[in-house]
Amino acid sequence: MAIRRATAADADAMAAIHVAAYAETYRGIAPPEVFEGLNLERRTVQWRQFFADPRPDATAFVIHEDGNILGFGSNAVDRSTAAPVGWIKTVYLLKSAQRRGLGLAVMATLAGDLAAKGCAALRLDVADGNHRAEAFYRRLGGTVLSEQIDPGPVWRSLTRTYGWDDAATLAALVRPESRGDGAALGIGKRTAAARIAQLEREIGVLLFDHGGKTVSLTRSGEVFIAEARLSLAAAARAARLAREVAERRATIGIGVTDEAMLGPLRDLLDDPAWIEAGFAPALHHGPLDHQMAALAEGAVAMVFAAPPLPAHPRIQHRQVAASKWSALVPDAEARLRKTASLSNLARKPLVMLARERATLAHDGILAALQATGTLPHVAQYADSWAGVAAMVGLGLGSALVPSMVAKRLAVTGATLLPLVEAEGLPAWTISCLWLPQPTGTAAADAIALMKARIG
Repeated sequence: MAIRRATAADADAMAAIHVAAYAETYRGIAPPEVFEGLNLERRTVQWRQFFADPRPDATAFVIHEDGNILGFGSNAVDRSTAAPVGWIKTVYLLKSAQRRGLGLAVMATLAGDLAAKGCAALRLDVADGNHRAEAFYRRLGGTVLSEQIDPGPVWRSLTRTYGWDDAATLAALVRPESRGDGAALGIGKRTAAARIAQLEREIGVLLFDHGGKTVSLTRSGEVFIAEARLSLAAAARAARLAREVAERRATIGIGVTDEAMLGPLRDLLDDPAWIEAGFAPALHHGPLDHQMAALAEGAVAMVFAAPPLPAHPRIQHRQVAASKWSALVPDAEARLRKTASLSNLARKPLVMLARERATLAHDGILAALQATGTLPHVAQYADSWAGVAAMVGLGLGSALVPSMVAKRLAVTGATLLPLVEAEGLPAWTISCLWLPQPTGTAAADAIALMKARIG
C-alpha cells in the first residue's frame, strides 16, 4: 500500500470510488432521493475539472495497492482568516479497504500537506449518523466545534465540524518505516526479531508475514501499527500541551467596541514588542457599557472605543487614531463621479450608524449636511460600520464612513470616494481607556507598552 499525490489520470477512478464509497457509507442514513442523484458521470466531470482547473492550495491524494486505487482524500486552505485554516474536504475508502489503517494514513498525509502549507488548525465536516467516522475522528483527537444544517440542495443534513489545533500532530501519525535491520531503532536485526516475536506471543497474533521474499505486515499487523501510532501521537500531543501550559504567556484582556474593531487595533497588536514582552492579547468584543464593567472588574486591562467616552475620575484615556471621512456610495453612483461632496450626499438617501453607537459622529455628520442648505434624508440605520457598508452595497443609500474603517471593509456593490470637504469635518477618533494598575503586574506592563506604542 502506498499514498501519492493524485493526478489527472486518477480522476475517473476517484469518481467511481466517490460514488461507491458514498453509497456504502450513507445507505440507511441519507434519504432515498440522495442516492437517486448519485451520478458517476457527474462525479467524473467534477474530478476531471478539479485537475483541469486546479484551485490554489487544494490537493488530492490516492491510496493504491498493486496498481489499484483503494481510496482518496482531498484538502484545501481557507486563507480568509488571520491564520490559514486547513480543511479536509473528502476522505473516501471502499469498504473492502477499511480497517487496515488506510484511513489513518490518508488523514495524516492530508494533515501533513496542510501543515506544510502553513496551517496549524484543521477542520472537517461530517454528517450526523455517520457514527463510525465520528468515532474515528474523536480517536484522532478531534473535537466538535459547531453544528449546522447543510444547505443541500437535496439533503439538508445536520453536520458537525470537527477541529484540531495542531496539524503536525496528525501528520506525525504516519512516519517512514524503520529499516528492516532495526538500525533506525539502535538495535540489531536479531534483537528486533526477538522483540517482535515476544510481542506476537503476548498478544496472540502474527503481526508480520515471513513467508515471502520480504517481510510484510499482516492485516492484524496493519491494525496494530495504526492503533500504536495513534497512541504515540496522543502521547506527543499530551507532552506538547503540558509544555504549552508551563510556558503559557500572560493573557491580557482587551475590550473592543464595534466602532473601534475596524480601527488601528491590528496595527497596534502586530507590534513585535507585544510578542517580545510575552503578552497574549485576548479580545473581548461588546458594547461600551459592558466593556466598562469588564474594566472595573479587572476582566480587561484596557478598552478601545470611539467617543463619547465615559466620564470617571479614575479612568485614563489617550487617543490612538484620528481619521478623515470618505464617502461610500453604490457602484452605480461611483460611475458618475470620482469624488463626493456634502451637498451631493445631502440630496441622496443616506445610511448612517445608529446614534447610540456614536452620538458625536452622528450629530456632527447631520449638522454638516444640513449646513449645505438641504435637509438630509436618512433612509437606513445600522448597528455597525460593517452593516452600514453592507446596506450601501445593496443600493439602499450612500454613507459617510471614517477612511480608516472603509479601507478595512470590502463590500461588493459599494465604492469608496474621496470627500471634497473631508478637511473641514471633525475627525473620527478612537481612544484607549484604562484604570491604573499595581506596578509590576502584567496588566500594568501591557498598559505601559501600549502607551509607549501610541505615543
